[in-house]
Amino acid sequence: SYEVKNYMFEPKTVFLGDKNNSVLLLCEILKARDIYKGGITNVATGELIAAVNNYQGLRRAQGVELGTNGQNDSVCGPMMWRDLIAI
Repeated sequence: SYEVKNYMFEPKTVFLGDKNNSVLLLCEILKARDIYKGGITNVATGELIAAVNNYQGLRRAQGVELGTNGQNDSVCGPMMWRDLIAI
C-alpha cells in the first residue's frame, strides 16, 4: 500500500474570511480547474467560497459528496482537500 509521510504543508480548513496559505493554495487549484475566476489571494472572499460551493456541486453530480448532508457547505475541509490534491 501507498503511505504518505511528512507533507511540508498541511492544508487547513478554509472558511469565509480566512487569511492564510491554505486559501492561496485553494485559489490556485480552483483557478487552474477554471472554477474560480477571481484573483489569486490569501483571503477567502465570497467569490472564492462561491467557487467552493460550485466545486462541491459539480463533484456531487459526479457521485462524490464533499459538502454536508448532500448540501454545499461553503467550507473547504479535509474531504474536499483530499479530493482536490489526492492526499
